[in-house]
Amino acid sequence: LRSLAFWFGTRRSFADLPKLQHLTRVDIWRTRQLEIADLAPLNDIGGLQTLALRELPKVSTLTWLTNRSLRDLELDLENLASLTSVSGVPRLENLAIRHPAPRDLLAQLTRLPTVRAVYLYPPALNQVHDGETPAGAAFVLRPIDVVDGQFMPFGVNLVRERHIAAGDRCC
Repeated sequence: LRSLAFWFGTRRSFADLPKLQHLTRVDIWRTRQLEIADLAPLNDIGGLQTLALRELPKVSTLTWLTNRSLRDLELDLENLASLTSVSGVPRLENLAIRHPAPRDLLAQLTRLPTVRAVYLYPPALNQVHDGETPAGAAFVLRPIDVVDGQFMPFGVNLVRERHIAAGDRCC
């Protein structure tokens, strides 16, 4: 078993997931009763590479997320206070943001030095490109180019990409 999805459920205990040695991807969507403490066992999944957290109203921070193998993170968390709360994920490379992007998105992303690609829906991508690129940014912005409800295909070359580098002005 390499991938597990929990959709529209009531499950609140993920304590057994670290026992699944080959698990590389977990998707949790609309499991509305989940508290932050319920998600802590995700940090103990040794091979977890991709995590999707979508429509979890009680999750307002990701400071608890410290999984050392996690590389890809998809977020649709309306109550998330700041993207910089994922700074405890030491190998995070790809970040997909399905909810509207915060106004200071680029500034927040520059505080996440390991992130190399950020996926946004085209309207949010266009909004972000209207502003100045912060100095020191070293990531690529890409559109989410999938049908809603499908999992973000990390690693797939998407058509439109924008390289963000120090001193560049977007679009």
